[in-house]
Amino acid sequence: MQDHIVIAKYPPVFIARLVNCLRIALIRLSRRLAPANIVVFDMLQQFWLSKAIGVAAELGLADILKKSSLKIDELALKSACNKDALLRMMRVLTSNGIFKERKDGCFVMTPLAEALCEGENTMKHMIIHHQNPAHWVMFGELMETVKTGKSVSDKVLGMEPFEFLAKNPARNATFNRAMSDSSKMLAAAVLSAYNFSPCHTIADIGGGEGYLLASILYKYPAVKGVLFDQPHVVNEAKVTFDYFGVSKRAQIVEGSFFEHVPGNADAYLLKSIIHDWNDDDSIRILSNIRQCMPETAKILIVEAVIEKGNSPSLAKMLDMLMLVVKKGGKERTAEEYKDILNRSGLKVLRTYKTVSPFCIIEAVKK
Repeated sequence: MQDHIVIAKYPPVFIARLVNCLRIALIRLSRRLAPANIVVFDMLQQFWLSKAIGVAAELGLADILKKSSLKIDELALKSACNKDALLRMMRVLTSNGIFKERKDGCFVMTPLAEALCEGENTMKHMIIHHQNPAHWVMFGELMETVKTGKSVSDKVLGMEPFEFLAKNPARNATFNRAMSDSSKMLAAAVLSAYNFSPCHTIADIGGGEGYLLASILYKYPAVKGVLFDQPHVVNEAKVTFDYFGVSKRAQIVEGSFFEHVPGNADAYLLKSIIHDWNDDDSIRILSNIRQCMPETAKILIVEAVIEKGNSPSLAKMLDMLMLVVKKGGKERTAEEYKDILNRSGLKVLRTYKTVSPFCIIEAVKK
């Protein structure tokens, strides 16, 4: 066990949901009180802010300022930037709560800036991944996607995204670290919402660098784990398991979930896997797991589920991302998950809501 590891404690789900409902209500009120043209123009500008956040993450500005507060000339020197241009970008970031400029002219960290730093609560690599130039080019083709219903990844990358990552080690490394950032965000939420103590062995299917599995094994010392993913994905997993001090209870198995998965686990964990694939491919993955899993085992699908109604949600935004970027990829409603599970010979036992925008769908053999 590693004494230096701290898994964040999130508030109860009902409190998080209440706060989110209040946030949405205030946003809607402000939009109703302002002229429509001003509101829409303000919404339109958010992509400028998004890119500025991406550049700040890639430059490592938060990592620099976490060490010491700096004036703009010092920050520009340490980040190898033009001073005047950096100042203009920093004004946008500080006015949105990412960094703060003190009266003495020094820029300092804020709680939001912590997400741009290396560390336990980072989203730095996820930000860099989403802000890479290829994503911008693909979203520039949104009109074509909406008209044709087809992803533009082949047009922009010349191949499917996962094939592209396998052939481009640098981009693959960024993607893997981005997925680990996602797992860091989700680990505390999943551990708060689901009890893994009845499990003897957990198989994390498509688990990447193993952060979520390692977090579970860290909290539950009696549980063993199997990390299953492709060779170019799991090559950093041992570092993760060593960091958490769980290597003796974690096995790494290479392979493709379209061909087979490890057997004899009590729980099969799939985080952000099913949303990458169309219904037929998703059923193929789930059916492969069903064939290998013991009669009493469970499948745990961790995904953003699209809820009914007009409330804004990450699931709806992610669904548009999948529409543009991944052929056949989609976020799903609870009914759509129930349907593909049923067609895979499985049934939903329960859906656990978490503090995060993701849910845990618990399924077993019919």
